[in-house]
Formats: sequence, structure tokens, C-alpha cells
Amino acid sequence: MDAILSRNKDLHYYQGFHDICLVLLLVLGDKYGFVAAERVSRFYLRLDFTLFTLGLLSRPPTPHVVRDAMSPTLEPVISILNMVYPLVGQVDEELFRFFWEVESNPFFALPWVITWFSHDLDNQQVVERIFDFLLSSHPLMPLYLTASVRLLSSFPTLHIFFSLVFLVACRW
Repeated sequence: MDAILSRNKDLHYYQGFHDICLVLLLVLGDKYGFVAAERVSRFYLRLDFTLFTLGLLSRPPTPHVVRDAMSPTLEPVISILNMVYPLVGQVDEELFRFFWEVESNPFFALPWVITWFSHDLDNQQVVERIFDFLLSSHPLMPLYLTASVRLLSSFPTLHIFFSLVFLVACRW
């Protein structure tokens, strides 16, 4: 992590970045884990890069404009989290209205999004499959996965959900 942050002065450490680095280092080893962690920090965790790829930012991001989890504050991440409930609303309008009426912020999702679920899960195989899925998906996929978890929270336990995620990720 120190090497990544010292090579990329525009990036800032956030609590949870070590979770992502640890998974990548454990799976890929030192050499490739470092390369993967640096690329994830430069592209997957950057809001400006994500907005540009979606066509929502008119100019390509510059290396000095980082508006994401690795910016000096978490404010950009909090604004991204506000997209979770509209995603939920695409599937369950009643649940969306409930959250809208109680003015609930999706802070529950913060560790899920900024650590790609690796902080909250104990099963390393499931974490690795989630990383495979997220690395092969659009950079906003953690939000869609978070919305799915929120939608399925009425299940008796989240263990069932993560078992399903593992099975689906295995097919990718």
C-alpha cells in the first residue's frame, strides 16, 4: 500500500484499502498483486474515470483529479452510495419509497463498496469470487451488488445470499 501511495501522489489511503490489497496479494502473490492493487486503485476506485466511461463526464479524467474513495475525503463515495436506493427502486418500488420516506442514508453499504465486501466476509473463496466478478465488470458493479444484497436482506440470513453469489460467480 505504501508503495502504491508513494508512486501515486494523487491517491490517499482510506480505511479498507488494505482489505482490497490483501486479497489481491494473497491470490496473485507479491509481484502481480501489487500491479493489480495499483490498477484497481487507479481505475476501479475512481469516480471521475467511471463517470467518463459512462459518458457522464465530457472530458477524460486527468491524473490529478481523483474524486473517489482515494480522494482526501469520503464525500464523493457518500454521493455514490446515494445511487443504491434508486437501484433498489428499479426492483422494489415499495422498499425504495420506504427508504425515501424515512430519509435513510445508505451508510450500511460503505464498507461493502469500499472494500468489495472483503471486510465483512470470512469465507476467502467467496471473497475471491466476488473480486473476480467485480474485476471483470463495470466499475460501478459494487453498487449493483450492494443493491442486490439490500434487496435480499429479507432472506433469513445473508449466508444464503453469499452462497448464491458464489454459485453465480463460479459460472463467470
